[in-house]
Amino acid sequence: NRLLVGLHTSTCHCNSTHPIHRTASKSLKIKKPCFHSTQDTHKVSRDYEYLLVGLLVLVERGAHTHRAMWIEKRKVVAALSALLYPCLVAGHPGHVGHPAIDTNTSNARNAGNTSTELAPVAAGVYNATIIADSSSQDPSCPLPAFLSGWVENTNKYPLAVAEAHGAVLGTDLVIISGFYSGYDRATPQVWAKDATVPDAEWRRMDDIPIELGVSHASVVAVDLKLYLCGGFLGDGWPHEATILPDCLIYDHSIMPGSGSQWDDSIPDLPVGRAGGGMIYDSATDTLVFAGGTHYSFRDATDTWALDLEMLGSPHASWRSVADIPFTANHMSFVTATDSSGPERHFFLGGQIGHNEQSGNVNHNYEYVVSTNQWIEQPNMLFSRSHASSSTIAANCGFLIAGGSINSGQDKLTRTSDISYFDAARQQWVKVGDLPVTKPTPVCAISPPNAHGKRYMHCATGSLYNLWTVVREVKTTNGHRSWTASPSISPRPSASASVAPSLSPTTSPRPSSSVPPIHLYVNAGADEAKMLGGVQWQADTAYAKGGNLYESEQSIDTTKSRADEMIYQTERFGDMTYTFTDLDHGEYLLRLHFAEIYSELDYPGGRIFDVVVQDKVVFDGVDVYASSGGLYVAWVLEVVVSVSSASLKIDFLPRVENPKVSGIELHSKK
Repeated sequence: NRLLVGLHTSTCHCNSTHPIHRTASKSLKIKKPCFHSTQDTHKVSRDYEYLLVGLLVLVERGAHTHRAMWIEKRKVVAALSALLYPCLVAGHPGHVGHPAIDTNTSNARNAGNTSTELAPVAAGVYNATIIADSSSQDPSCPLPAFLSGWVENTNKYPLAVAEAHGAVLGTDLVIISGFYSGYDRATPQVWAKDATVPDAEWRRMDDIPIELGVSHASVVAVDLKLYLCGGFLGDGWPHEATILPDCLIYDHSIMPGSGSQWDDSIPDLPVGRAGGGMIYDSATDTLVFAGGTHYSFRDATDTWALDLEMLGSPHASWRSVADIPFTANHMSFVTATDSSGPERHFFLGGQIGHNEQSGNVNHNYEYVVSTNQWIEQPNMLFSRSHASSSTIAANCGFLIAGGSINSGQDKLTRTSDISYFDAARQQWVKVGDLPVTKPTPVCAISPPNAHGKRYMHCATGSLYNLWTVVREVKTTNGHRSWTASPSISPRPSASASVAPSLSPTTSPRPSSSVPPIHLYVNAGADEAKMLGGVQWQADTAYAKGGNLYESEQSIDTTKSRADEMIYQTERFGDMTYTFTDLDHGEYLLRLHFAEIYSELDYPGGRIFDVVVQDKVVFDGVDVYASSGGLYVAWVLEVVVSVSSASLKIDFLPRVENPKVSGIELHSKK
């Protein structure tokens, strides 16, 4: 309201008006200003810019609560941009409010740019303004800023590869191996280019000493060395692939041909792993490897640490530490750095088993090496996998670009989204898009060149084209302490002592007078059972309607952390579950399914909707199609709000009877 009043009272106006929001009784209108001076331009463009940013933030927040809002988000963004942007440039072309925002059409509409970004109107406002306007940010830790549009390189990456690995070593972007020529083989080739130059030529490095090449490995850069562990040997995909325990060191300080750039002086992982995460902690000189998948896409929570100071010693070996709290492969991992506070290590996202279509997760956990402690952080804006090599440190947090997202259908869905996690404020924000939707890209931010410029490069990620793009980016590193904003409870210090009563594997929740709620309900069971270390209750106290069914068939629980006995019983039919005496707030609702009725051995045999608090949260659920067949566990998760002390879940039929095997309810306090 303040913005609208200020705009109406402090500027001259054109005659035209535009409706922004319509109610039953009136239409709220904003008049388009005409600028007659530079002062007017600066003032009004700043006001309109803040208005647009504020509206976009509201849209972004609403998108994660209301599915319809998410669907309409792009339309709203385009409409707002089209409405407001002409007001910014009408009387003062070439300068729009803040100098950090680049509206130069040669950048936004480069003749060689095949970008599919929005036109300069939306690209300038949506991508640049939100993140370049540091006046409303903490000046010591602004958001990263894109200062130009994406430009496609003339010097494209030499190979069309996917699932490659990369990092910046010194001033060079180095990309290693990856799938090419279909998903049945990988390349051993390694290439590098000067990342401080927008379009530098690629130079061939020494091949990785694995003849068939490797994909899905975990890599971390330490000075001019890159540590690589695990991955798929490039001899077949997916189920025939050999999963490697091998660890190697690549040394970029050695020139190609003057001595091997690779050595195997680092111990191998205890067992083969692919798609896990790995970080380096400089304070303890330690590598940490977590999660990933082993044989037949069975995900693991094993986490190991290796003291690098022990390399060369017969005692050098990986040791077990606290397990990562979630199972996934194709996860992202990153170390956010700054000079005045400790490094912070994050493991996030990934997919469950081999389900890239709908098995992606949005978890985000921080691992503190000094206390062997996992700390839950705010989840990503949406579930995402296949972005391990495009998750990169920036400012007081990190960027994650591209990847695969859940489609809700049996098809692969990619994203172009670039999100930023501000680790100091514990907040996520969308900051832009790649020029195309892209899984498994390798992205990196260069160190500043002689002119103080940095560039964000993204390459590979496709078996079908030689894709390499670059844009100028404004980032800063190494100048902010990790002090949380006053409105956010500070995370436990990495050097803080841990109370003896606390588990070493899970961080303490903020203290509260209300104890957290954790309910485990075994649908169709007639008595409580201790399964997997958890007390699962019978569902009779919560269920109304439906019938019971059970099977003695073994259940494949690759895609679940629950015991198989949960899936051997079920309740099916016209049924409602009601949970009462709940505190107001948000809850994580987790639903367990498996198709155990052998007569429905085909997709589409059973389809139903799940309705929570009278709103459809999952529509068209097909357990057989989503899980991959009979006797395969499958899990759905959603965050729900409780404001009336009770939670109601209805299962509505479309084809045959709906069903459920287990229900979990966890308060998010």
